[in-house]
Amino acid sequence: MLPILDHLTSFQKRAMPLSMKAWHQMISQGLAPERAELIRGVIIEKMSKTILHYKLTEIVVEMIRAAFGSQFWGRQEAPLH
Repeated sequence: MLPILDHLTSFQKRAMPLSMKAWHQMISQGLAPERAELIRGVIIEKMSKTILHYKLTEIVVEMIRAAFGSQFWGRQEAPLH
């Protein structure tokens, strides 16, 4: 489990989890917060990204591609769905 999600476990027990279908319906109807994402059924506000974040991400991705070559495929901060 991701460390940031450790705190969600107790919260999830008290909250009504949201399905992916419901989340996508909220998005299509303009009801979803603009800077949010659904993680394990919980709507989480996204942190803002600075230019430093983008540059460091770019450097790390380039390093990973150089280390592993074209035999591996990596996604750079893209949604799973």
